[in-house]
Amino acid sequence: MSKYQCEMFGQLNYGDILTYEELQEVEGLLIPRLDDLLQQAGAAHVDFTPTGDVLLTQCVFEAYKLYIFRKLAQELAGLLPEAVRGNLFFLQKDLLVQHTYWLSAGSWQEEERRLPQDAPAHLPRHAVASAPIWPLPAPPEQADDAVPAAAPPQPAPAGPEDAQA
Repeated sequence: MSKYQCEMFGQLNYGDILTYEELQEVEGLLIPRLDDLLQQAGAAHVDFTPTGDVLLTQCVFEAYKLYIFRKLAQELAGLLPEAVRGNLFFLQKDLLVQHTYWLSAGSWQEEERRLPQDAPAHLPRHAVASAPIWPLPAPPEQADDAVPAAAPPQPAPAGPEDAQA
């Protein structure tokens, strides 16, 4: 059984208002604080990827716990300066539910989506050539415990004594 049942993806968008120096300063303050929040929440394999005006983050959690996600959204929204907006996306490993959070300075919003078993009817269906791997081809007709038949005996090769006779 897998230890981690939830994956989180996050992004913090610094916008166009911040200068490069301000962006560097904000990012330098946010990364350790966000890392601390995630560690306290039980996150593992935490990764931060700065990409210019956006900071991407990814991590995993052992369980899918809404109260932890909401606490992270609340705490992070309290840290964000006015120019920064963000999103947190939590996906349950069994793909049954996802939660998305929109963050801005001092506020957050949440949406839950249950993923349907079947695609919505209005989506186009794209056909592909089918070559199913299941069921596997039937094995040749032979019992599992059958031993292959022995080869018929071969005559011994002619030796020098046979040549003199």
